[in-house]
Amino acid sequence: MMVHLYDYAVPVADPVAGVPSLRDALSGLEVSDRKAVLSGLFRPERMPGTMERLSTLVADVDASFADLLTLLDNSARVRKFVAIDEAKALIKQNVQSLAAAVREGREIVVPGPTCSYMLKQDYPWLDGSDDAKLVAANTRDIFEYLAKLQAAGQLDTNFTRPIGNVTYHVPCHLRAQNLGHKSADVLRAVPGAAVDVVEKCSAVDGTWGFKKEYYELSLKVAKPLFDAVAAGAPTVATDCPLAALQIEQGTGRKAKHPIEILAAAYGLEE
Repeated sequence: MMVHLYDYAVPVADPVAGVPSLRDALSGLEVSDRKAVLSGLFRPERMPGTMERLSTLVADVDASFADLLTLLDNSARVRKFVAIDEAKALIKQNVQSLAAAVREGREIVVPGPTCSYMLKQDYPWLDGSDDAKLVAANTRDIFEYLAKLQAAGQLDTNFTRPIGNVTYHVPCHLRAQNLGHKSADVLRAVPGAAVDVVEKCSAVDGTWGFKKEYYELSLKVAKPLFDAVAAGAPTVATDCPLAALQIEQGTGRKAKHPIEILAAAYGLEE
């Protein structure tokens, strides 16, 4: 059995109609089969960050699989995941306007890592057009763009305020883009700045960590991140707004987007 996360609908279990209960069908699998199902459903090239969360839990494969069974439980209602046709229609609209901007000589600069990942990786895959590939090739995460300016000697370095020490959390969707630590690199251009990079999972995984049934578990998975933030500099940064919420819930510290810290270094008002 193979189910693709991006486009499937599981009807309500009905033995008379021949629709099985996925929980019943899958719950008796052996450990090796459970691992195979997990790795088949949550492929890292499609769901970056998901395998990180599952691999954290995989010390207890049963815990990971119980999570999956809850996700797929069709005993009482249809389980539908991603309205693929609607998503493709919206992507097509976006691609048309963004491709036109690229042809005018513009680059697409995105402040959110999940959004930049989507434009770069998923638009060409879901749309498949030459315009989608053009958009992907000309999309930059905001600090990817600023780092390019820095490398070319074009970044304004007339900073007027220090930012001090910063604890910077790298979001999974930036790590999936293989960009390095561009946000930290640019912040280090501010005189006297010291940026400590933390690569720990926030355990949000889209909306998973904010759902009532998974919230406490997500906090446990994110504890290494919370511990690193609590032991680090008082100024906390992350490019991911959901990770920022999780950090605040777990530590009481408000995490800023790195661009806010850079703006403060320029003396710009918040």
